[in-house]
Amino acid sequence: GQALDVSLYWHVLNPFDTDDLRTLVHAVDVDGNIVAQADAPPLNGKYPTSHWTNGQIIEDHHTLPNDETIHSVLIGLYTLDGVRLNVTENGNPMTNNTIELTRETQECKNNE
Repeated sequence: GQALDVSLYWHVLNPFDTDDLRTLVHAVDVDGNIVAQADAPPLNGKYPTSHWTNGQIIEDHHTLPNDETIHSVLIGLYTLDGVRLNVTENGNPMTNNTIELTRETQECKNNE
């Protein structure tokens, strides 16, 4: 089938004090098994996270195969040695330090 395009918008609240990061993009089935993944540096490494500055909004695109078994897509960031950055929502830790996007269209929400 067609490709599944994933568009991410990173709003930089504080510059990163770590090495350049990679984006985690994992498509999972209903049981949480990885069906496909498209991990890569944001912007394919053209603008490293170490150069991001406060207030920027970074548009980042990733492509997955459109497998009918995909239930949701997990998003996160991790360091080159594989350590995931903490992900929270309303101050509460998220499972596996990822944000889960379902296949349904969702409105962007502002967590400020």
